[in-house]
Parts: sequence; C-alpha cells; structure tokens
Amino acid sequence: MNIGEQIKYMRKKRKITQNQLAEMTGIHPVTIRKYETDRLQPKKEQVDKIADALSVSPLAFGEFNSNVIHLETEGDLMGLLIMLYKSKVIHIHSSEAADSDTAFVEFSPLLSYYFSLKENKKSIHMKDGSLRFENSDMQKDFVTWARLYDKHMSMTASYTDKATTVEKDYLAGNEDQLAMIEMELQTSSVLLDHSSDTKVKLNADAGHKKRLDVIEKKQSK
Repeated sequence: MNIGEQIKYMRKKRKITQNQLAEMTGIHPVTIRKYETDRLQPKKEQVDKIADALSVSPLAFGEFNSNVIHLETEGDLMGLLIMLYKSKVIHIHSSEAADSDTAFVEFSPLLSYYFSLKENKKSIHMKDGSLRFENSDMQKDFVTWARLYDKHMSMTASYTDKATTVEKDYLAGNEDQLAMIEMELQTSSVLLDHSSDTKVKLNADAGHKKRLDVIEKKQSK
C-alpha cells in the first residue's frame, strides 16, 4: 500500500469523507483526493495533520520518511517497535503463546560493539540484555504481529522469480493485509504516561483502537 492508499484506508475506517478530512486538517479537498490517488505526495506537515485527524501515529504511513519520530501515544510506541523490528534492530524471544509472560525484546548483537546497558555501576553487553513488556496488551499485539510478519517474509523469500501470477497476487494481498494490521495497531491514542490514570489525546476516540485478535479472526475467514 502506498501512502495515498493508507490515508484512504484509515479515513474510511473512521467513516470520514474527504471533505470532512479536509475541514479537520485545513488541507484543500482536491489535495486530499490527489494524495489518495497517488497524484501528489504529502509533506511532513500534511502527514502530521492527517495522522492527528485520523487518530493514528504518523509512523503508520510506512512510505513516509521523516527524520523526526513522534513518541506521544501508545500508537506511536507501537509504530517505533514495528520500525525497529523490521530494521532488525530488535527481535522477540517468547514462548509459543502470544500472551505468555516470557516475551522479551532483545537487541541485535551488532549493537554490543557500540553500546552497553548499565545497572548502577555494572555494565551489561547489549547481547546479554533484554527488555520485558510491562503492558500485557501491547505484548500480545506486538508478538502476534511479529509472527505474522515473519511468516510473510518467510513466504516471500521462498518464492522465486518464476512465481506464478496467482502466487504473486497472493503475496501482494497478504502484504496489504499486513499493512492494514500495522495501521490498526498504531491507532491507540492513549498517552504514554507514568501516572495511574489513563489519558488520551483530546481529539481521540478511544473506541478506535482495534485488538489484533479481532483482526486475526477476519484473516481466518
């Protein structure tokens, strides 16, 4: 999915018209249509406005490259994790159960040449350290997504240049489905906060957050 298709997908999920999105963002309706039909590429400022209006992390628009990473909501954090996983900066170590308490985020061994973890006065090599999820919902979502992503990449690698049209169409459809799941995972507008009270962005609809297990049921149909 290109960025225009991603914008169109999220807009329709929100049941918002192009004119309504234009009014919410201050972007001309014709420009919105050009974005969605891939006749015009939005700049960073426009992507930020559209993402904010659709209550999704700017990182959800995967084809958009920015030197600035927003880290304000749980959706933003999920987007960052997905980006780091795809870049092989991190990987997941867990049992077969997606909701297992033994899921950890481990770092690429290459990072140990440049960084170490420090606990009090003791240093630990990056390859010997890991991060434990404290949020069980985020753990389940991310681990399940990572397995779907790994399966897709394995399938892609197994096909050769002689793949049939049917096989190519299947891979393309699977890639689009994965992109939709990634966008859904980045729609949480719950603010990253250390307090006990749950806070959301003022323009956010908490009901927009979709659970990955619901999406998986759609895939299995």
